[in-house]
Amino acid sequence: MSAPEPPRPPSPPAPPTEVLGTPASPSLGAPTPPALPWWRRGWGVATIAIVCLLVGVGIGSAASSSTKSKPAPTPAELTAQAEVTKAREHREAVEKAASKRTRVATEKKEAKEKAAEAKANAKKEREETAQKHHEEEKEHQEEARKKAEETKTYSGTGGQSIGTVHVTAESTLHWECPGCSSENFQIFNSANDEHSITVNALNQTSGETHLDEGTYHDVLINTGSPWTIHIAPQ
Repeated sequence: MSAPEPPRPPSPPAPPTEVLGTPASPSLGAPTPPALPWWRRGWGVATIAIVCLLVGVGIGSAASSSTKSKPAPTPAELTAQAEVTKAREHREAVEKAASKRTRVATEKKEAKEKAAEAKANAKKEREETAQKHHEEEKEHQEEARKKAEETKTYSGTGGQSIGTVHVTAESTLHWECPGCSSENFQIFNSANDEHSITVNALNQTSGETHLDEGTYHDVLINTGSPWTIHIAPQ
């Protein structure tokens, strides 16, 4: 005999068939249930499941392909890679050498141009210096010539009057008396003049004094030896 079946639990009460708060259709006499959204309907649920399955398969394939190790390169591939590397290094070396040659050539050209410029500047400076020196020399010669023309020279022996002397600019009176080493040498002019010549040298053979611009009257030389006087503008 078979064992008796245990008693079944009581079934839960069935849900109500009428939606609360929904008015009953007047034509059917029973309430109409609301429409379900598409994702809760049978075809929507199936569509979502298929999409999820495809996404999962794609992610798995990507992960599998990413984790899959690459095959080791063949000897031919290694040789090709070495040739490519060698060619690149050779090209870089050639470019570097060409760049260096260009830089060296540029530096040499610039140095040559600077040397030529320095040489030209030095030559120009020498020419300008020579021209300046020549002009200064001409100026000095002209000044000396003009001074010589304007220089008044008087000479004589013993006491003598040289008359009136006109001095047009501040000048220097230079006198020489070689025989006056043991005697006196004097120069005087009129006491009525604005300026005076004061020379009174004892036992001297030469000397000089300053003359202001003006006219000197009755200029007198007092000595016993030969003498020479030069009056030159300063």
